[in-house]
Amino acid sequence: MAKIRIGKACKPLTGSMRVQKLIESGALDVSAEVRKDLSMDALDKIEIERLRNMIRANNPDSYLLKLKEKEFLRQSGILKNGHPTFAGILMVGKKDVIQELIPYHEVIYLHMKNDIDYDMRKDYREPIVYILEDIERIIESFNKIITVRSGLFHYEIKEFPTEVYREAIMNALLHRDYTRGGSVFIKHYKDRMEISNPGGFMAGITPQNILRQDSKPRNRHLAEILRKTGLIEKVGVGVKRMFYVQLSSGKEPPLYETDGHSVRVMLKNGSVDENFVKFIREREREGKEIDLDGILILSVLRRKREITLNEASEVLQLDMGRTREILNQMCRKGLLEKSGVKKALVYRLSGEVYKKLGESIVYIREKGIDEMRYKELVMEYVKKYGVISNKIVRELLGVDIYKASRILHELVKEGKLKKSGGKKDAEYRLPE
Repeated sequence: MAKIRIGKACKPLTGSMRVQKLIESGALDVSAEVRKDLSMDALDKIEIERLRNMIRANNPDSYLLKLKEKEFLRQSGILKNGHPTFAGILMVGKKDVIQELIPYHEVIYLHMKNDIDYDMRKDYREPIVYILEDIERIIESFNKIITVRSGLFHYEIKEFPTEVYREAIMNALLHRDYTRGGSVFIKHYKDRMEISNPGGFMAGITPQNILRQDSKPRNRHLAEILRKTGLIEKVGVGVKRMFYVQLSSGKEPPLYETDGHSVRVMLKNGSVDENFVKFIREREREGKEIDLDGILILSVLRRKREITLNEASEVLQLDMGRTREILNQMCRKGLLEKSGVKKALVYRLSGEVYKKLGESIVYIREKGIDEMRYKELVMEYVKKYGVISNKIVRELLGVDIYKASRILHELVKEGKLKKSGGKKDAEYRLPE
């Protein structure tokens, strides 16, 4: 009998194990199975209409909406040769049919009071289209909106961006193993949302390379139905889109974890970095949109201040050569600055980006403060930002009001700065 290594032991490769290996390698797609023992009667007309409404909301011009019911079901992949597919039953099947044929299909939503207790629970055994609509309705009832104002522009940022959690839930249903027991769990905490599904990553995919791997849906036919009906973007785009939306909303990126038997993604509801949101949106308005690679690096540097080539390679999930190209390109665009040489080389946000993000003082101070360099640092600030005051000097150098006044007075006396305004609102600029 053939054997398989599990941990340190070799165990017999049973029939069920063979099936699991075929599923995990992508050689077997259970969702494509045609149930020749069933007819259209196994499908729920209410759910079929719900699916049509979802398509209509996403793409009113979809060719599927022009088709009669049977042709609509055939073209979308729900029916094949007049019989429903496994994926078709999951999508719009009658609840009792699903429970009998797909007993492991279950989604549990928990609204958590804390890490242990919940104040709301809902168990679903219904078809996917019903689950998606109802869970979104519940989540949105708790989903607060923060308004970020930037001049005449207002941006609404949800605690949990709908596009992100919707994609995460869709992925859990799409990639779960329907031959194994276990439920898809959605745990909705105040500060995070955790979505998990039975079945580990497909062969070759890990949390460390998920951004760069071509999507390998465990249930390819189900993925095809979701794609045709417009409920997911084209395969391979969804995870990247989740990262982009989460980060451009001033939040932390999704966090993936796996133990080999299940996958969990965590979406954090931290405080919104309003300056970062304004910066990204301003670039979009100017036609200088920053791509996912750029936003990944910028978001790290908002928290970490500087990054090495090795660290950037891990963040981008790319090799060193491609990572270096991206970082150098960001330097040419004025987003980053290099510091150091060879092995000591690091990348930081440029002074202009720091200014946009409201951290101009931090930018100067990070370069190191030495009393012998006080005047030099003040001049560097004025050259970068055009104007300085006693208050800014105090914050910049960590000195008291009297020392700040003395430094500014000496720079004026030396002809390096020009004073304007009164005693309380004095400002200092470069001489014309």
